[in-house]
Amino acid sequence: MGLNGGWGAAGVMMIPLIAAYLGGMFKEEKQVGTGITGELGGNLYGYQLLRESGSLFGGPDYRYIVAEKEQEKARAEIERLKKEIADNPDDPRNGYRQRQMQQQYSRLEMLDQYNGSIEAVAGPIKILQDAFKDMREDTAARADSLGLNGDSIRAMKVALGLDEIHPDTGGKGLELTGLTQEEAAAKIEAALAQANEEMARSVLGKWEEQTREITRMVWDTVDVVSDGDTQQQARVGREVTETVTEQVFVMGEYVRVGETAVDALTRLSASLAGVNMVFDLLGTTLLEGSLSAADWASKLVDAMGSMDALTEAAATYYDLYYSEEEKRTRAAQQADKGMKEMGLDLRVGDIDA
Repeated sequence: MGLNGGWGAAGVMMIPLIAAYLGGMFKEEKQVGTGITGELGGNLYGYQLLRESGSLFGGPDYRYIVAEKEQEKARAEIERLKKEIADNPDDPRNGYRQRQMQQQYSRLEMLDQYNGSIEAVAGPIKILQDAFKDMREDTAARADSLGLNGDSIRAMKVALGLDEIHPDTGGKGLELTGLTQEEAAAKIEAALAQANEEMARSVLGKWEEQTREITRMVWDTVDVVSDGDTQQQARVGREVTETVTEQVFVMGEYVRVGETAVDALTRLSASLAGVNMVFDLLGTTLLEGSLSAADWASKLVDAMGSMDALTEAAATYYDLYYSEEEKRTRAAQQADKGMKEMGLDLRVGDIDA
């Protein structure tokens, strides 16, 4: 049958159309998701998850872009090309540079379609960054109070990575597609908690190289002599022991079993501050800012049942066993200390003055 047989002219025209369909010529790309990716304390961007329609022999394909970041790159490339042209007005390559600039302008025009999703995540991004910075400073201050390196926490940037963007694309981010305001808030809170734990772990633990032995079964193919002349083969198993080296995160000695790093940092810093307030009231020497001192303070609080119980016991002791003169002296000292901490010099020598 020739080309003019059963196919006819219309049939011949269908051949490239069918091939184009199978090859994906008519595939459509559609935005199907959005979220946030990047670093808390660094740069966060909205991402756009795109789905390309499938063909007869394959399902849809997925990819994601970070449109805002791509816009920044295109604008930067345009500025670079403009500067090269301005610096080299007679350069014969300027025509090529002009064509490159036009390509970047066309790319910016194409990326404009994602401006709506970029604007939609601008609010959540600001909330995330502001909350992270406040949380990071609080965690750093707690570390400072324990004699740890709070400045290392202040310099930290934490990758935002609660969700896989898509199994086909990889990448980590914070998926926000289709979430209510309450669901989005809960996810943001979870992302911040994860970041805070990472910051606390940085000063309360360390990565260590550990080795362990694993035993596995290995199967070998061996020749077996049969009763006849035919040679046969069989599989024989044997155990092989290997030493595996891996990096394992180990919490510090002052973190209790079952306790997160954030919980430990909070407990230790709060115990140290609370016990020192009691000691300051009683006029005794304050504990130093260290993990060992904070651990001792925490054990004292545990022994008393709670910080409130310790404070109440100290207040009762103060009222019963300190004279009025001692109380006046302590009140004056505490007032002087408070003024000094505020940068004022209003020392009082006599509480009645």
